[in-house]
Amino acid sequence: MKNPAKKSTARFGAAEADFLRREAATRWGLALTDRQLAQFGLFGDMLLTWNRKMNLTAITEPAEIARKHFLDSLALLPYAKAATAPSAGPLLDLGAGAGFPGLPLKLAWPESGWVLGDSLGKRLIFIETVILALGLSGARTLAGRAEDWGRGVLWRGRFACVTARAVAPLPVLTEYALPLLRPGGVLLAAKGPAAKEEADQAGRALALCGGEVREIADCAPAGDSPRFLVVVVKTRETPDLYPRPPGRPKKRPL
Repeated sequence: MKNPAKKSTARFGAAEADFLRREAATRWGLALTDRQLAQFGLFGDMLLTWNRKMNLTAITEPAEIARKHFLDSLALLPYAKAATAPSAGPLLDLGAGAGFPGLPLKLAWPESGWVLGDSLGKRLIFIETVILALGLSGARTLAGRAEDWGRGVLWRGRFACVTARAVAPLPVLTEYALPLLRPGGVLLAAKGPAAKEEADQAGRALALCGGEVREIADCAPAGDSPRFLVVVVKTRETPDLYPRPPGRPKKRPL
């Protein structure tokens, strides 16, 4: 009988901080401060520690977390800033999971205001613990389902930008996200190699919910696996019919 694989006990150190500093500067001209790098390091260490008792991520090495979680999240930063430039407003990380992409974006852009939403309470407890440990203001969690948020008066049409990473296929994600955006707001959907195919399949959902694809940006550095960002702009108010009740968008995509 094979012994079970050991959980990683590695921690973030100088090598990971140097990598983040260099890559953020090279890719986006982003100058991370020593304080920001220390915050990323603490976030990474907390992710590794909590992951030993609950399933937050399959990525368990500091260098890979820096590359596949932190830098992948930061790829959204220029688009998120552009989306909120005309009129400042809160941003929603829909299906935040362990805090990606919302928390890295908050760390790199401290003045931004974030709501990190998820349906699983234990993930939100982790995010809240990270927010407290890092001393972040302007960041809060939201428990529940996107369908309920979009059908209620508190959150419908409130956000300037919604981000989503590994949440749902684009036809489903469109129905989740567009009701939450104000007209002119932007959905930033991080996708893999099937991004163009998903965008084509989402045509009907976009037409019904009041959005259109503005851009499909290649976000993968040279030599890495394909990663894309689908940028969707909300062009008109979403009809009251959408989103449909919880579970319906996933079971019967538009």
